[in-house]
Amino acid sequence: MSASKISTNRNSYGPCIFWCWTLFILFIFLLFRLPGLGVPLASDELATVSLWAQMPYLKILSNYQYPNNHIFLSLVLSFLLKTFGLKEWLLRMPLLICGMVSICQVYYLGRRLSSNSTVGLFTAVLMTICEKHIFYSTNARGYLVIMVLALLVVNYLLSRLEGHSFKTKNLSNKVSGGYAFLGWVGIWLLGTWTVPTIFFSFSSNFFSRTIVSRK
Repeated sequence: MSASKISTNRNSYGPCIFWCWTLFILFIFLLFRLPGLGVPLASDELATVSLWAQMPYLKILSNYQYPNNHIFLSLVLSFLLKTFGLKEWLLRMPLLICGMVSICQVYYLGRRLSSNSTVGLFTAVLMTICEKHIFYSTNARGYLVIMVLALLVVNYLLSRLEGHSFKTKNLSNKVSGGYAFLGWVGIWLLGTWTVPTIFFSFSSNFFSRTIVSRK
């Protein structure tokens, strides 16, 4: 499929219809997730908060005896816990935000792959009502962080396939490319500091991007 065909978007909606769909998806998203924000911590998220988040920040970075320590998320939860105290809904809020961002990314991915806004919207709806997505959007673990980062990488790679490149206003292409590379490294670090096995996925995407950029 050529880049021109990928970038063509069929069934584009007007702003009114699009925002009606957006509000509907947001309503369903919150309806299924808000009740789970305040329930008591349990299982792995309880271990994360009671063990890793209680540690000093530097010790969190160097302590990885068990894979339960999703280091980046543990740092975020540690800050929230030490600053605001034990509030279950607040500790789960970063994952709820990641859930919202992942829905947006899935919409863009569906629309980009199909060149069809309807497909993007229904992909977002299906993700919104997905049982596992609902669970991990209200669970203080790092899996939604990984999902967001992975979707960002895939959408960026597809944008490169379409011929788009990262360009910052008033900066040269080399400087803009440098910022894009630093952003890629930042996503790589955050991902591997959350669940290390994501390194293999990001590495394959990085090499794919390198091959595409040379064509």
